[in-house]
Amino acid sequence: MPPPRFCLDTGPLLDYLVLWHYAQPQRVSVEQVAVPPEVLARVLYLKGRDVRRAFAKMVASEYPLATTAGVTVEVARHVRDDLPKLNTPDFWRSAQAVYRQMGMQEELVRLLDGGVKRIPNVGIVDDSLIVVCCRLGLQLVTGDRRGLVERAQHAGVKVLHVTELVALYA
Repeated sequence: MPPPRFCLDTGPLLDYLVLWHYAQPQRVSVEQVAVPPEVLARVLYLKGRDVRRAFAKMVASEYPLATTAGVTVEVARHVRDDLPKLNTPDFWRSAQAVYRQMGMQEELVRLLDGGVKRIPNVGIVDDSLIVVCCRLGLQLVTGDRRGLVERAQHAGVKVLHVTELVALYA
């Protein structure tokens, strides 16, 4: 298996997991899926058909993908706290299927590996993304426009905002 090129942040990954979960039983793509309004209000980064289509194309063409174990924990916390109706075995089976489809490599970053000067500013999960991207030479895919982006770029990480995927995967 080739090494991954992209590392996924919590927001876009969570959005894709939610959209994919609803798309599968409807037998439609993530850009065409009908999602209940209360759930759609929690889809914060993959907004609009163009962004959803581009993200789906990236997932389909960039095998494998990477993230950190901390991101997976954040996804679980968001589902539990913000989307409690989705916190079911069915949703988590769906999430496992997506991780398999992505060839997801969940990288573990220990506190001892992190940038102690960054952690107070970006948090431990975002710092773990920076560490993994630096360690493996990955590009970070995020919906963030502030702190994480600035800190990652300062560390030499190339950052792609989810909206930039539209031009790359048109």
